[in-house]
Amino acid sequence: MKLRSSQRLNYENHDTYRSLLWPPREKTLLAECKIFSVSQTIAESQSAPHKQAKFYTLSCSPWVNVIALTTGNSVLMVEQYRHGVAGITLEIPGGCIDEEDADPLAGGRGHAG
Repeated sequence: MKLRSSQRLNYENHDTYRSLLWPPREKTLLAECKIFSVSQTIAESQSAPHKQAKFYTLSCSPWVNVIALTTGNSVLMVEQYRHGVAGITLEIPGGCIDEEDADPLAGGRGHAG
């Protein structure tokens, strides 16, 4: 289940956690890719005033993974080439949810084969 912004915990209102926060001061989009984007954020520490650092984040498209069982109760696995490891991995089916999918379950059925 994905939390909406209004449902996320709001630590800014709790003194105990305020010193752990790193409010963003500047955000720059570095790359817009097919299934994700990469951004650089310059943020400032609340526990060490004037200390700033760069952080990099990935923002992904809505995604679904499926645990599909065969009629014999075996888990369906797929082999896929992954550029990050420059090799073939064994994994459960998954992928981006298409905009025309009514909900994550519809998207999951499309990836289960």
